[in-house]
Amino acid sequence: MVADVVDHYPGLVESIAERGHEIGCHGLHHACKIDPKTKEPLMSVKEFEERTLEAKEMLERVCKDKVIGYRAPNALVSVWMLDSLEKIGFKYDSFISVNSLYNKTDSSLEGVSSYPYHLKKNGLEIGEENFFVEFPWSYWNVFGFEIPTSGGDSEMKIGKYLK
Repeated sequence: MVADVVDHYPGLVESIAERGHEIGCHGLHHACKIDPKTKEPLMSVKEFEERTLEAKEMLERVCKDKVIGYRAPNALVSVWMLDSLEKIGFKYDSFISVNSLYNKTDSSLEGVSSYPYHLKKNGLEIGEENFFVEFPWSYWNVFGFEIPTSGGDSEMKIGKYLK
């Protein structure tokens, strides 16, 4: 959920949460944090943390529950964002899209699959079991091309990965 929905559509986030849906954070105003072409930061770490924390707190206030999931707007993400997300209190995200068409991160996606895994500190590779959890987008392998099919593996139980 983009947090500014709270202001633009009063009652919507509350209604969704009241129906038993988990509310995840998709940023404050759906602004990209890195440049889509160069993958260079479009804001400082401090600005990212302040805006993301504000978004998280807005959503938590209206849904009356912890917001622990994050997805970067436009799935554009940089490894530097991961430590900030964990520091702010997120437990997992879903932004990695392994496919043959494009890479929306600033890192290699070599060895990353569509199965959830714990991230390595300062990287997108498989890492320590007590660190942030990634739920990569599912993809379909068609004639050797990996085509993204959806965002995150919704059939996996996140409790299995979050302790």
